[in-house]
Amino acid sequence: MNHPAGQFRPLCSPGFICLVLGLATLAVYFPVCSFGFVDFDDSGYFFANPHILTGLTWSNIQWAFTSGEDANWHPLTWISLMLDETFFGAGAGGPHVVNVLLHAANSILLFLLFLQMTGAIWRCAGMAMFFAIHPLHVESVAWISERKDVLSAFFGLLALMCYVRCVHLVRKRPGGASNAPSTSGENDHKSFRRGCPVLFYILSLFFFACGLMSKPMLVTLPCVMLLLDFWPLQRLGDRVSVSAIGRIVIEKIPFFLLTAATSAVTYVIQRNGMAVVPLSVIPMGARIENAFVSYARYIGKTFCPTGLAAIYPYPGYWPGFMVFLSVVLFVGLGIVALAGLRRFPWFLTGWCWFVGMLVPVIGLVQVGEQAMADRYAYLPMVGVLVIVIWGAGAFCLAWRPPRPLLLGVSVLLFTVCAWRARDQVLTWKDDGSLFGHALAVTKDNYMAELNMGF
Repeated sequence: MNHPAGQFRPLCSPGFICLVLGLATLAVYFPVCSFGFVDFDDSGYFFANPHILTGLTWSNIQWAFTSGEDANWHPLTWISLMLDETFFGAGAGGPHVVNVLLHAANSILLFLLFLQMTGAIWRCAGMAMFFAIHPLHVESVAWISERKDVLSAFFGLLALMCYVRCVHLVRKRPGGASNAPSTSGENDHKSFRRGCPVLFYILSLFFFACGLMSKPMLVTLPCVMLLLDFWPLQRLGDRVSVSAIGRIVIEKIPFFLLTAATSAVTYVIQRNGMAVVPLSVIPMGARIENAFVSYARYIGKTFCPTGLAAIYPYPGYWPGFMVFLSVVLFVGLGIVALAGLRRFPWFLTGWCWFVGMLVPVIGLVQVGEQAMADRYAYLPMVGVLVIVIWGAGAFCLAWRPPRPLLLGVSVLLFTVCAWRARDQVLTWKDDGSLFGHALAVTKDNYMAELNMGF
């Protein structure tokens, strides 16, 4: 399945697939180029922010690195918006185009990242295509204020690519573990100490820092690196030991230090900005219930992306049966991941990727009044896609369905996904469309009512 017939090989080259991914993204998101701003954070992020409207200057750069405006610290996001104003003016067209181009780049980087690790060209292409055109990603791309999402993902994926490249080069050096998957973490670690390609390690650390300065949600990326060490890099070998785990953790201490520093800065800024909701308002029990329900809702909206809204109101409580079913789903999938540890290692990596990357925004530390948000699933969704795509690949290898049937099902799924995403894009055309749609698909949404009133 990974080696197409000779006559199709030019059409299935990585370069051609990258081109298709880019064109598919542009086709879905092309309408946003004519959209204006929405009065939903866009005023503070762009059209009423004097630091953005005066473009890229030294004083504005200093402000970006010292400001806690909007209860966030993301200087590179501010700088990128300043560059938009400098190159495209104060209109909304330029920032929209840049968001779309960043999302297209992220889809291509995701494809190349997993292709670099697995070599499974069709699975990687399918996963990247769903990432590119999935409706759940519309909020991150069509909303100018969510520049931080696509920008942080761009740097995060670059950091992972450099890290994987570093690991591969380590294995090719004398004393490394060659090109084959490591049977023991020992050889990798010795070669890492003696002759790790320092350039790629430093680049990975640099891009990770840039990602954190774009959006702090990227703090879980070092844990994602550990997951990739398990699968598909297989640096732990067949016999996972405490010493082997300790070795790969030690390699990532600089990454964890950046995570700790960014987490501390973000918490202080959000607390001082009065964005952190106190426990007296939302008790910890209610937060835990909402966390389990939100995990289930994110999974549901990944497979059935309907009822998507810019604002999901925080309920007073969730019905007991919904909480119970959400806990059962969460625990059940975790058990399946552990049970298939050896036979289906990609399931554990995908599940932990999804769960772990959502931890900073799942609501245990509640910031804002939303119960969940589509934008929070931007990178975490990759974990679900890994499970689905590699699971489908395992099914196809076991049952060998006819290739025309596989092609037909794939085209149908991509078409439906793209159509649904294009429909969701149009809801971001203006304030009336955005908040009217939110009111149509949610209940008791006072925030959407308030914005619609304005």
